[in-house]
Amino acid sequence: MNKTFSLKRGFSFLGKANIVLLAMIGLLLLNKGSWIDDGQKYLILFITISEAMILLLSLASCLPQKSK
Repeated sequence: MNKTFSLKRGFSFLGKANIVLLAMIGLLLLNKGSWIDDGQKYLILFITISEAMILLLSLASCLPQKSK
């Protein structure tokens, strides 16, 4: 068990989560032609909330893991 604060673990999580987020955004943009006129606002809201959650979770992943 790693019992210290690890930025490496946090950056690893941040990178992987952003790759997944980019894939999800790419899938959403495939169908952009059939969106309503204000659909771009919802996409920006989705990206903002997702990125904030990723940042919080990456900070949490830097913390030491509990032992069983």
